[in-house]
Amino acid sequence: MNPFLSQFTLIKDPFFSTIGIAVAILLLIVVLLSIALVLYNINAVQRERRSQVARTYLRGHFLQYLKGEITWDQVESACLKNRNFVLGILLQLTEEIDITQQEKLVLLIHSSPSLNSIFLEQVKNLSSTNWQERRRAASLLPFTAPIDDISAELIKALNDTVFSVRISAANALSKSKVTAAILPILTELLSGTHWPRERLIEILNHFGNSVEQPLIKLLNQKTLTTQATVVAISVLALQKGVHGHQCILQYLSDPNLEVRLASIRALTNQANQETIKLFIELLEDPHWEVRSAVASALGKSHGMVAIPQLVKALGDANWWVRFNSAYALLSLDQAGLQALTLAQTAPDLFTQDISRMCIDGNRLQGVGGDQPYS
Repeated sequence: MNPFLSQFTLIKDPFFSTIGIAVAILLLIVVLLSIALVLYNINAVQRERRSQVARTYLRGHFLQYLKGEITWDQVESACLKNRNFVLGILLQLTEEIDITQQEKLVLLIHSSPSLNSIFLEQVKNLSSTNWQERRRAASLLPFTAPIDDISAELIKALNDTVFSVRISAANALSKSKVTAAILPILTELLSGTHWPRERLIEILNHFGNSVEQPLIKLLNQKTLTTQATVVAISVLALQKGVHGHQCILQYLSDPNLEVRLASIRALTNQANQETIKLFIELLEDPHWEVRSAVASALGKSHGMVAIPQLVKALGDANWWVRFNSAYALLSLDQAGLQALTLAQTAPDLFTQDISRMCIDGNRLQGVGGDQPYS
């Protein structure tokens, strides 16, 4: 027997033969899976290309209709051919078209017998056992029907057991200016223990000017919870309305500390002579947090008439009140700096120390080196 060939006799062993067959089968499987993956990717790319063509086609029909270039019947026909893309295109168009044009499209879709089912599906999904479907429905309903037809359904969704659904409903209601939802939004969205107020303020601010009168009415009734009152005051401040300003002023004397602090923060950037006078009075408030906040507010609002009271506050028993009063004086131009400089020789040790510290700090790094407490 050829010695060279004898080296390959092991292949006749049943064990190695089985191994060889198994390896061949695995290689075949790998090849088949690779082919399948390539075919799947090719099909996915083709599907996406077809989807993109369909979206572009439908989007073009919507825009042409708004320009008066085609009839609604042509748009409706395009919608029926590409029904799955209708909501997505409507969502995209909201960033490009004005509210009147958006309402025009929504009204026609809602009144179209063949397309009204899109609206009915979303209403049905608000009662789905799947919270993700409920959230999606709450977000999409304003784009499928006139807001008057769905506001009641969305307000009900504010009571949903899932917080994300309540948020979606609140966003939809605020952007649609449904003022009847303001109180439910305040009530339901503040029920979560970890919900940031800033996000709720942002949502209510979407109402725009229409939020002012309802919030003033609610604040005048004084029936809101502390958290709701704080949020309402913050939203009114963002609106910068005269009536809202007057409404907030009354809360500077509210018995609740948190509400008073919120009112001070809200009025700081809108301070007039009346506000500054009330701020000065609050420098005698029994709560150091209030005295500290108004000291800072007087500096930010450029309350020059408050210089004598701020100098007096340099001797306050609380360090933060002294600190904020000193930095407020630094903010009041040369007159404030002069008063702070003279305070270094005052008989009160608290006044001397805080004056020297702030003046020295201002020389080294400017007023922005430390931040007043507010």
